[in-house]
Parts: sequence; C-alpha cells; structure tokens
Amino acid sequence: MPKEVRVVLTEEEYERLKRVKGSKSWREFLLERVEMDSKERLTYEINNGFNELKARVAGIMQDNALIGILEVFRVLCIRLAHTKPEEREEVVKNVEGKLLLILQSLPYVSE
Repeated sequence: MPKEVRVVLTEEEYERLKRVKGSKSWREFLLERVEMDSKERLTYEINNGFNELKARVAGIMQDNALIGILEVFRVLCIRLAHTKPEEREEVVKNVEGKLLLILQSLPYVSE
C-alpha cells in the first residue's frame, strides 16, 4: 500500500528545497538522500527505469503483453545485478544466448 509523506514548510523553506531539487520528482529527490548499499541502489534504479519505460509504453500502445515482457526483463536485470560478480559474466552470456535464440524464432516485421 503506498504511503504518503506530508511536511509543513515555510514559503522560504519550500523555495530553498525546490531550488535544490531541480527537475527531479519529489520522490527521486527524497530517495536520493536515503543511505542504500550498492545492490539496493541498483535495484531502485532498475525499478525506476523500467517503471518509466512501462508508463511510456502504456501511454503510447496500451499493450499489456509488451508491459508483461518488460516486467520479466526488469526482474531479470535485478537478478543479474544481484549475481555474484565472478559468476555474472557467464550467466549474462547464457541469458544472452537464449534471448538471441528467442529473437531468431520470432517473425521479422518491418514497419
């Protein structure tokens, strides 16, 4: 369940925060300041990127199948990011090989 944060600020405090925040969303601005280990930070960034991409796809195509595939890739990226560094290269090559086989099996459509 989403949570909400409300803070009462003076006009001056709000303007100072707004200048520091820049063009980032308030959510991004606040979460940047949270201490996270590198895996947590990477997971957060992957989730943010895929959520933005899914929102764009939904806005343009309204294609649930494509959004489902993006969700699979989001989870795949997070799992790869959490793989031990010494095992990651081999796992990525394995995944890449399987994805290329899937890609080759799809019909080619030019637009």
